[in-house]
Amino acid sequence: MLSTELGRVEDCQVFLTAMDEVQRKGGDAEARFCDKGWGMDIRPTAVTIWSTTEDEWVDVFPFEQIRRIVQAWMKLLQMPDSPESQIIVDLDGVE
Repeated sequence: MLSTELGRVEDCQVFLTAMDEVQRKGGDAEARFCDKGWGMDIRPTAVTIWSTTEDEWVDVFPFEQIRRIVQAWMKLLQMPDSPESQIIVDLDGVE
């Protein structure tokens, strides 16, 4: 899903900016991203990921977990194309 929806650093930046805006507004603010088979609804406390081709919910994830994952993915996209390029994200204790 990350490679299709957020396949470029610029895509990640747009997504993280939308997360910041939703978090800043709070309440019932939301943003929606959907393309290429996946959709993501960003809300102040969670991000819902769903399939656009099968019209089913995949799961709801804590807001900060998704932020950390997208930040790590963006760093990976900026690394040299090499088998040694890797990012480890510790999500323990992140809600």
